[in-house]
Amino acid sequence: MVEALISLLVAFAVFCVMRSLALKGGRRRTALKLMGYEGISRPAKNARGSFFSKLWNVIDILGKPFSRPPRSEEEDLIREAGLDWTAPRYSGVKRLCGALLCLALLPLGIQALPVLPLAFIAGGRIPTFWLKRRRLRALEGLSADLPEVVDLVAVLCFAGESLQRSLQHSVSAAQHLHTRRVLEEIAEGLRLGEGVAEAVRRVADHPCRELRRFARTIKRAEESGAPVSELLSQLATEMRSARRERNRARAARISVMVLFPLVFMILPGFLLLTVGSMIMGRSL
Repeated sequence: MVEALISLLVAFAVFCVMRSLALKGGRRRTALKLMGYEGISRPAKNARGSFFSKLWNVIDILGKPFSRPPRSEEEDLIREAGLDWTAPRYSGVKRLCGALLCLALLPLGIQALPVLPLAFIAGGRIPTFWLKRRRLRALEGLSADLPEVVDLVAVLCFAGESLQRSLQHSVSAAQHLHTRRVLEEIAEGLRLGEGVAEAVRRVADHPCRELRRFARTIKRAEESGAPVSELLSQLATEMRSARRERNRARAARISVMVLFPLVFMILPGFLLLTVGSMIMGRSL
């Protein structure tokens, strides 16, 4: 039991270190943006000499013999998570996670051999779970960004700008990268001569409810001839109200979640230090 706990803790420590290294660049860019130095960055490093580039190359090589074209739901999951993974890379990541989980169980010795196949299968499910979490965060960021973006588009349209120009100018107001990509796709379609219905068709089935409402509002304004600025202004007000309600519900859940570490961690430790010491003193 102790060996299994040590293996899990070592695997968790390695995962935390790798995640910290992966998020280091994102934290630095966020700090520069908050300080007003978004354009200042370090000189670009050689991609071939970087550690992560070599790591991705190894993962691609590992996944090529087992790769197959991803299913439609896997493609949608990868795209909505904001990644550009190929089929070999996705397959390689799944097998690498399975192998790492098996290595984490090796300190158990001969007793771990029967559960190694199950551990490999369970490790292969970790990337899918991580992609779902990443997609959820991307959708939350998209929902949080859209009210301000829609409001800015409405103001620019009211000032006389076209919808395509308004979308182009509003992309910079989006804080989330996924929001920028979606708006850039719509603006690029309008710039290439597509109609409004054709440009917003690609986001008509998007999992984000606010984005679907935004697309339907633009399409309805184009078909009916109603002022798009007024419709977008009303939509932005409704989106801000919905976001405020979501934040209130999330804040109400935090007070309940705080009880879990109190009940399952702090209170047992307090009982062990007080009641346990009294029991041990009487027994001695």
